[in-house]
Amino acid sequence: MKRLALALLLILVMVSLVAAGCGGDDEEATPTPTGSPGETSTPGPGETPGPGETPGPGEAEPVHFNDLIAFLPDGPSGWEADSPGGGTFTVQDASWSQADRDYTNQATDENVNVLIYDSAYYQNFAWFGVWQTAFEWESTEGYARMTTVSGYPALKSYSAPDSYSMMVFVAERFLVMVNSEREASLDQFTNLPNYSGIAALW
Repeated sequence: MKRLALALLLILVMVSLVAAGCGGDDEEATPTPTGSPGETSTPGPGETPGPGETPGPGEAEPVHFNDLIAFLPDGPSGWEADSPGGGTFTVQDASWSQADRDYTNQATDENVNVLIYDSAYYQNFAWFGVWQTAFEWESTEGYARMTTVSGYPALKSYSAPDSYSMMVFVAERFLVMVNSEREASLDQFTNLPNYSGIAALW
């Protein structure tokens, strides 16, 4: 998985550089990714979110990481699942939680990783930064394409020669991410999580 991790890290660094170059003093609401359900607004500091409004960072508590762990799938036939891990993290006045699990196919020596994030509406960190760009591209090195998974907006990407990723944006706060070395495995594991159950966690 070293090549996969390196490719994903390069994507994250690239997005971070773009974000840094576009930084300014004006405060704006976090943009809604292309294809995400509904248009919502983010209340200003000190305001209470009203009906149809998305809470701002620090205005909602993340679900406990053990609740996220419960939604990490078991390994399908032929795959061995490692023990899951999780945690809760805080920066300034905002918190998020996450859980992940590694899977290994002993016959093919292939690895897959599944992560579940609850941003609690703080979406300016890690992979949410990648998701918020919601850009599509295609080249000799790979591609990134918007799609849907179980009715939720998703971003599928490939980086040559063996790095595949699917990010599924759930209920405006959760991000389910699958990383694999083969497209068939990506599709297989992408279909395993209970997305509606994750959406109902809060």
